[in-house]
Amino acid sequence: MVDLTWDGSTDAIYLLVSTVPHMVVIQHGEIHRTLDLAEVAVPGGMVRIPGDGGFYVSDRSSGLVTRFDRDGRAIESTDVAGRPGALALSGLDIWFVMEDEERVALLSDPETTILELPSGSSRAHLAGWGNLGVACVDGSAYLFSPYERPVELPPEVAAVCSWSEGLMMLLAGSGDVLLHPQDSIAYTSGDSVEAGLIAASPSGDLALIDLSGRWLRLVLR
Repeated sequence: MVDLTWDGSTDAIYLLVSTVPHMVVIQHGEIHRTLDLAEVAVPGGMVRIPGDGGFYVSDRSSGLVTRFDRDGRAIESTDVAGRPGALALSGLDIWFVMEDEERVALLSDPETTILELPSGSSRAHLAGWGNLGVACVDGSAYLFSPYERPVELPPEVAAVCSWSEGLMMLLAGSGDVLLHPQDSIAYTSGDSVEAGLIAASPSGDLALIDLSGRWLRLVLR
């Protein structure tokens, strides 16, 4: 599994799979359909578009970020001239991680950098809400607002996603989920959770993918 997101309008979970790149759509705990992504060679990340049900997928091989409709048909592509990875929606902007240049940039203007990542960073995870973003990379996490100095978060932040009221950050080991900007704990599982990916529904339910990418766990709020 490369990425996942929760579509609030249909209550469906979308899983981006790297093997023969495709999208798996899960509804009511069952596979509803799959979408072939023939235009994508090596997917790096995805983000859903509110309202129209489409999504963007980055291709780490071709350097393209492609917009698809809800049925998986390619609509348009943006060439970012690099190796794009994780994507995030912030207001009307799409943010993306330029992996080979270790930075977060704007899709509308790929040359514009909104966050510098540490030198030597590998693949990062990204989430945006309003004018806030969180980037998780190599065991570190950074809270940022474009063009402002980022704040390094505690090292236990393992995964991040956005939802209707802010950002959710999964704390490794404890399984707790921190809400920001409320800065409060939303869940306390008491179990060690080694999740690599997290997504939230508008109501705050969670979908977790483990580090191996072999199981999906739902946590209802």
